[in-house]
Amino acid sequence: MSTQLESLVGYQWYAVYVSITSNLDTIGSFSSITYFQTLQRQPEPVLNLHGKSLSRSTIELVWQTPSKPNGPTTNYLVYYAPIEDRLPVDNSKLLCLMKDRWRSEVNVQVNNLNLTQSVQCSQSKAEVNNVITNNYDYDDEESTNIDHVATDLSIIEYKLINSVTRRNDPLTLSKEVKADIINNLDIFFENNTTDFNDNYQIDVQESSVVEHRPYIDQYNRSTSDTRIIIDALKEAQLYLFQVYACHNISKQALSNSCSLNGIILAVRTKPGDASRDLVRNVQLTSSADDSDRLTAGERLFLYRISWLEPLDPNGLVYYYMIYIAQNSNNESVQEYCVGYDKYSISVILLPSTTYRLRIITYTIARLNNEYDDRERINGEPSPSNSTNFIFELTFTTKGLSRPFQRLPWPNPN
Repeated sequence: MSTQLESLVGYQWYAVYVSITSNLDTIGSFSSITYFQTLQRQPEPVLNLHGKSLSRSTIELVWQTPSKPNGPTTNYLVYYAPIEDRLPVDNSKLLCLMKDRWRSEVNVQVNNLNLTQSVQCSQSKAEVNNVITNNYDYDDEESTNIDHVATDLSIIEYKLINSVTRRNDPLTLSKEVKADIINNLDIFFENNTTDFNDNYQIDVQESSVVEHRPYIDQYNRSTSDTRIIIDALKEAQLYLFQVYACHNISKQALSNSCSLNGIILAVRTKPGDASRDLVRNVQLTSSADDSDRLTAGERLFLYRISWLEPLDPNGLVYYYMIYIAQNSNNESVQEYCVGYDKYSISVILLPSTTYRLRIITYTIARLNNEYDDRERINGEPSPSNSTNFIFELTFTTKGLSRPFQRLPWPNPN
């Protein structure tokens, strides 16, 4: 007689023994224990992959060993490559809506995507409410049940293993116990045989080898530790990483020695100096005719402000913010949001008036508050503000070329 043991863990020692149950309400003697070790096979993927930028050119990756290594894990292969940045939406108006969130939001550390875990909410609504109000104690109910089950199984296992080599007489079962066992086994196999065969069909057959094909093939590093530092990276650049757990890659092909899937993570390096986001060649051009606008008897001038985009910004440019305020009245501020693909704006200004102009480039680095300048930007402009992170300019509009006389309002009588 023979049987096939399924769903065994690779590179693991097992103990096996055999007994015969007859139709006479008895269980026969147990055989002696035989030990065997399963063959080595592909390890499971690494767990809890995390990454952070240590500097402008360095990223650290940390992970945990696979839950089922299926053999000695000697190597971890790390593939990585830069990713081309993309705007979340190709719409300047929608991107400009982010400015209100940027002003008010609190810095929150965004957890990197980890593809090794799944979470399922199994509590009912009442249970969730009890948890929120601290009325539900998992330790008192769930843990107690688990402890009881674990204790019972440990006692049974201890008694069974220690009696295998010493048992000579058959173990007699009462009719009630036997009937209960048979009934439960019948129900179990009727309900689970189909699902069991479907789920473990791959384990019964010899699984075909899947070729080792990482998603990233530009760079790779190998390490025996669960931590690695990748250096010589570009500033403010998003990188994609893929980590594989492997056995001895010098003795086997990667398709046989490495995990089937590599866990993927994206991390951005720290930005360079904020001056890289400065706009260039800012020009202010007034209208040739000083009679452009007449509002409530007051002459106004039309000015055009233009600039060139930064040469090497710290990531994609999302939008530009233009602030124009009278130097003597900081409370009166004109504010404009200009899309990433626009490099000019027209504004209406008073004649012979001194203004303070600020142009701020909002890259992904500034949106993530990498420069730590949110309070300075949101605060009142002051002469002490340097121009190493935003463009600032003080200018005076032109005066009237000829005297302007206000006309009295007509008399309705």
